[in-house]
Parts: sequence; structure tokens; C-alpha cells
Amino acid sequence: MSDVYDAEIISIIYDGGLATSGQLKFYEFSRASYGFARMITTIEHFRRTGNVAQRISRKNYVDVIIKAPERGSFPIDILIPIAHQIAQEAPKFAHIPIKIFIKYIMDSVKGLLTKKQENEILELTKIFLKNEKERTEQSRLETDRVQAIRDMNRDSNVTAQAAIDVIDSLLKNSDARIGYTDSSAKSMNSIRNSLSERIEREKEFQPYKNDLSRVGSQKMAKLTRKVRPQIAEIGLPLRNSAETVKFSAESDRKTFATFDKDSIADVNSRTIDDKSTVCEVRFISYDKDLGSGKLDIADEDIRRLSYSLPYELKYTLQKKSLNCNRIRSG
Repeated sequence: MSDVYDAEIISIIYDGGLATSGQLKFYEFSRASYGFARMITTIEHFRRTGNVAQRISRKNYVDVIIKAPERGSFPIDILIPIAHQIAQEAPKFAHIPIKIFIKYIMDSVKGLLTKKQENEILELTKIFLKNEKERTEQSRLETDRVQAIRDMNRDSNVTAQAAIDVIDSLLKNSDARIGYTDSSAKSMNSIRNSLSERIEREKEFQPYKNDLSRVGSQKMAKLTRKVRPQIAEIGLPLRNSAETVKFSAESDRKTFATFDKDSIADVNSRTIDDKSTVCEVRFISYDKDLGSGKLDIADEDIRRLSYSLPYELKYTLQKKSLNCNRIRSG
């Protein structure tokens, strides 16, 4: 590789099933590799130009390099060269690291939890609150934590940190009542990992929030429409060869998004409308860390609809949304 280039490492890692022994079914692997290449090219072309490519061709192809495979699970590492001249001259988003851009896309296409996982958390929350009734003395910090969990139960809306607190408490105490639900330690840890990944991604966006807000909702809609089916292709080995696929960055392969079959399917059940719609809403709940929650659409009598604030509006609307929730809870 030329000295003119540095490179970022982006990886997908298959685990469980055949992948644990370093094997995948060849057809699923070839389709997944193709989907991975198309996803990286789509996102990197947009990062450099600000335009969503209608089709991948020689004109917009991004040269990436694959590393030799290694034994243990089934990792696929690719090197994405960074042309310093392009980063300095490109008028769009080339100065934002590709790993940040991919994480940003993941936040747009991957829900906080699948509906099944959300229901699981709400059932576990009821168990947690029954346990809390038996406790009499609590610190102020503990009282605030429990109140956030009560709010989550009341609003039937999973908030990331409150859900993590519920899982940690029940796993720590090995609550026998968990056995009466569909939960297991494995599924609870899987949910916890997904929530933690989402919180970490949000933290990493902070230095780039002004730049990312310039993407805009219309271009994000076009970009995610291209990326969703590519993620579905990456998930093909989960049919027969593996149980999970993890996206990671850098040489230490720190995971920033994990998918199983259910969450892969969930990705393609979520869409962003091409055009904005004006309507009157009632904010029911709000996760201040992630900018998402539940609302009712007043004039359509649609209740408890999940929402996520567009990134370009998130920080300007956050205070208004918080004020709405203070009024509601007061």
C-alpha cells in the first residue's frame, strides 16, 4: 500500500454455529461479502461526495482491500484507504472517519430493540419493580434510578439506561421469577449488549454532531434505502452458518453493532418517508440519551408510536421535547 494512504479497518465477524469453527456455507459467504462490499462502497461514496449512487459502477467504485482470514469465529477485515488530499479538498463529509459514518448509518437503520426484545424488557421491568417494593431504604441516586424504571413501565417505552439497570439487577440477584418469562441469561445479555452499543455510538457522534446534522433527512432516507437490503445480504449466513454478525472497527475489532436473524429482519421493516408529514402529536416518553421515545398522533388516533428525532433536529428539539415531558409528568 502506498505511503500516501493510511487506512481504517472495518470488520464483520460471524459467530455461533459453523462460524465458531471458522467455517461458513460458501454461497451465503459469497453473497454476504458482496453485500458488505456494496454497503461500504455506498456509504464511502456518499461520505466523499454527498451523493447517493444510484448504482455501483467503475465511476463510483471505492477501492478497498481485504485481509487474509484467520481461525476462530469468522472475521472479515477490510482496509479502506484514506487519501489525505481527498479529505482536505472534499467539500462534503470526507473529513469524518468512515467508522463514524457507518455507525451513524447503523443508528438510522437499526432500531433500539426488536419488538420481541422490547416486550421482554417490559416483562422483566415488572419483576424488578415487584422486588423494589420489598426494599424500604434507598439513596437519592437509587431513588432516581428506580423512578426512571417506573416511568419505563408506565409508558411501555424502553429507555436504554433504565433497561440496562433492570437487566443488571436481575442477573446479579439471579431472580427465580425470570424463569416464568421467555427470558434467559443469554437473551438478557444480548439485549444489554445492543443497548450498550447504542449508547456508545451516541457518545462517539458528539464531536461530529454539527457535521452529521448537515446530511439532512431526505438524503438519509435515500442512503438508508440503499443500505438496508445490503445489510440483509450481510445477514444471509445467519440462516444456516452463524448465529450473529458483529460490525467492528480498528485492529482490536471493538464491536459497535450486533445483529441476529430477528434484528436483520427488523432492519428491513423500518423505513423513512420520502416526504415530511405535518401532524399534531403528544409526547408520551423520551429517552434523553438517544433522542427517541413514544408519542400519540392526536388527529389520527394512533397511539404509542415509536419515534426518533432526526439528527439535524435532535439537539434543537431536545429541550422542547424534555419540556413537554416535564409538563406531562407534572
